Amino acid sequence: MRQVTGSNQQPQRNDVSIRLNSGGHSFSVDTAMRQVPRDAATIEFVIDTPRATLVAREHFAAEAVERYLAVCGIHLLDDEMPIAIDGGADTIAVVAICRTAYDSICATFGERATFTTPLLTDTHPTEQCITIHVGDGTCYIRYRSADELRFAEAFTATCDDDVLYYVARLVEAESIPAGIP
Repeated sequence: MRQVTGSNQQPQRNDVSIRLNSGGHSFSVDTAMRQVPRDAATIEFVIDTPRATLVAREHFAAEAVERYLAVCGIHLLDDEMPIAIDGGADTIAVVAICRTAYDSICATFGERATFTTPLLTDTHPTEQCITIHVGDGTCYIRYRSADELRFAEAFTATCDDDVLYYVARLVEAESIPAGIP
C-alpha cells in the first residue's frame, strides 16, 4: 500500500538505551562507549534487576530510599546503593544498583545518562490489564485496573512455573475476571 500524503519516516532521534543486567555487575563503560554515538542526546540505562520497588509519588521521601527497599526484603549489598527513578507518572522506582557501575556511568556520560526499570513501563495506562515482561532471569508483572496501578512486582524467575505462580496468585488476590488482556 502506498502512502498518499505525509511521511512514513520517523524523525531521527539521538537517544540510546543500554540494559544493565543483575544490578550492573556485568557492565563495562568501555563496551558502552563503543555502542553510543558521540552525538547521542540521552543515554538511557535500563536496570534489569528484581532488586527494585515502586513508591507512590505522594508518599515518596528521598531520604527514605534505602528503607523502601528494606521493607520489601531487599537489603543493600556492600557494593550497592539505592537510586530513585522518577518515571514521570504516579510512582517512583527505587532500585539497588552496583555503586561502581553507577559511578562509572555518571562520570562517563554525565547528565546525558538517565535510568529506568521495566517496573515503570506502563504500556496501557488507561486500560485494565496485566502486563508481564520477562527479562534475563527477572520477571516484571504490573496489574492496572481502569483507574489505578494495583500491583507491580519484580522477581527472579528461574522457569515458566515461577511466572505462572505469581500470575495465579495475583488473579486470585485481586479477583481479576477472565478476559482481561
